[in-house]
Amino acid sequence: MKFRRILFYFFVVLMSLIIFLFFFRMISAKHLDDVTHEIPCSSDLYNKADVFYVIPNFENKNIAENKEWCKFIFNMGKEVELHGFTHTYEEFKTDRDSDYLNQSIDIFEKCFNKTPERFKAPQLSISKNNRKLIAER
Repeated sequence: MKFRRILFYFFVVLMSLIIFLFFFRMISAKHLDDVTHEIPCSSDLYNKADVFYVIPNFENKNIAENKEWCKFIFNMGKEVELHGFTHTYEEFKTDRDSDYLNQSIDIFEKCFNKTPERFKAPQLSISKNNRKLIAER
């Protein structure tokens, strides 16, 4: 009898969590990661997203050199934010210096004529030192 009660409460909590997460996803901003001129993306995905997380220098191709693409993305009226620098695996798990981060920000600013307000590390993997470096910047 006690086991059934515990199982029932577990089920109620689990279902409540699932319902909460469903509604949270419905009202929260939709993010599109890995946005760069070198990765094709459908207009449907662009239209669904509220925030674009942009890779400034994917495969050694600087986004600021493609002014048409920068203008296209900026004119969509979405938030554009920073998503690493080169987007290599666990790029920000390895400690970086301020020059590395500044290169990324400089390219972003040249492309969009604005400073990013948010940063998302590739694979959401980031060291403590890099977290501190980004917070300071």
